[in-house]
Amino acid sequence: MSIAPKQNIQAISSISDEKTSPTLNKKGKGTDDVIKERISSEIIISLCGAVGSLTEEFRSSLKSSLTAAGYKTVHIKISDLLPQEKDKTNEADRITSLQNKGNHLREKHGSDYLAKLAIKRISTERSRIIREEKEDIINDAEQNKTKCRIAYIIDQLKHPSEVFLFRLVYPQNFYLLTIIRTEKERRIHLEEKRIQSEKIDDIIRRDRKEKDKTGQQVEKTAVLADYFIRNQHDHARNINKEIDRFVKLIHGAEGMSPRRDEKAMMTAYFASLQSACLSRQVGAAITDEDGRVLSTGRNDVPEYPAVSA
Repeated sequence: MSIAPKQNIQAISSISDEKTSPTLNKKGKGTDDVIKERISSEIIISLCGAVGSLTEEFRSSLKSSLTAAGYKTVHIKISDLLPQEKDKTNEADRITSLQNKGNHLREKHGSDYLAKLAIKRISTERSRIIREEKEDIINDAEQNKTKCRIAYIIDQLKHPSEVFLFRLVYPQNFYLLTIIRTEKERRIHLEEKRIQSEKIDDIIRRDRKEKDKTGQQVEKTAVLADYFIRNQHDHARNINKEIDRFVKLIHGAEGMSPRRDEKAMMTAYFASLQSACLSRQVGAAITDEDGRVLSTGRNDVPEYPAVSA
């Protein structure tokens, strides 16, 4: 299944200006043909997770699932787009250096700057693939299209502004995937990279939420996800199933009902929409073991009874 960006479909508006048949343009193509020419065969999946959440096994499983769905995968690590220092052999120093560089670039060029770098790399990779395919350009509509289906994996976003920019540029074919892992398991993962405990504390703190608005804000970014996957030790055997389910859902697979936790979260979200609080709207839902909703709640502004004169 292909996913059509809105901006591509808008290009068919020029047909109405043609002094020809209402269903055919000068090249004898119908409206359906023109639309199909402009349908994108690309999807962009951005990852988000607290430091230590992502593992090579998870990345490999995601690539395998997308490959099985007929996609050529292009893995873009945002950290690779930053200036590299060859002398940073210590893992803790390397991570801290990348955090500092990311913060500096966001402060200097805007909080969505790293997303701009990733989008530029997507364009570069697309051009490279087109050259490799040696595609014959038939018309202007096909200059930026490839024969194969491509899934760009953006690894990873750390600031809400980066998500907002991706959703603005790719409104119909961008998905944010948040990976959840306990802090205990994330610490073990970082310790395996020979990072000292006190440095782990600082790395995790900065990664979660920095005081500077242009700093890393994973806590605020993660909740913007379209889908959440637990990458925990006791959940490892289900990772492949979870990723396959995500890939099927974004392609509109039929016969997939929402699960109990998903229905409960949707109920909590609906409850939050009833809040009149200007700073934050929070909803909650309590269910039984079978998923039946027992109660809902939300935060709200105080209400005071009218005082009679």
